[in-house]
Amino acid sequence: MNNNDRPESPYDEAGRLVRLCEALDFEGIVQHRPKAVSALQNVVRTLNLTLPRRVGDKPVVGGGIVDVRVAPTLLEAAGDDAAELQLRRRQLVESLTRAGLGDRMGKIYSSLTDDHLRPFRDAPHKMGLPAFDMVLAPDFSPETGLHGIFIGVQEVVSCLLPGADSSRTWQVRERARFGNPEELVDIVSLMSAGFP
Repeated sequence: MNNNDRPESPYDEAGRLVRLCEALDFEGIVQHRPKAVSALQNVVRTLNLTLPRRVGDKPVVGGGIVDVRVAPTLLEAAGDDAAELQLRRRQLVESLTRAGLGDRMGKIYSSLTDDHLRPFRDAPHKMGLPAFDMVLAPDFSPETGLHGIFIGVQEVVSCLLPGADSSRTWQVRERARFGNPEELVDIVSLMSAGFP
């Protein structure tokens, strides 16, 4: 019997799964970079071929719980199923876009550069940030550094990364809760302009 005929031991299979996961760019997945999402989809396809379709009573990844086109977020952690999650996210994005904030999504404000809006992925780190689902750039930064508005399941948080020193952590400037997309737009608009 050669090695190709031998079933994979649980240790070999676990090692292979760890190597697959280590190769993923989780930051890129969260930021929806096409190459990173494609790599995640390939891993999910591989897992679907090697794992049973069901574990206990719950479907495994690729069996309906996780939509690999959307990276796991706070909204998923809140217990929404994939369809509800996508509908909720689409409503938030549409509300923000109608309010004229669509071009600011995924960006932060930087007083350190001439072009003040920059992609959030260019921030030096995420230390000190609360858990969030979306980020958008405000109109200004109250002090030298980076400023972002982070949107969670039911909360909007304005955070600063003061100065050019990347060893400092993000600091919460203010927080507000929202109950629907209209409240979210109002809160984000006020925070963006510097009003409490």
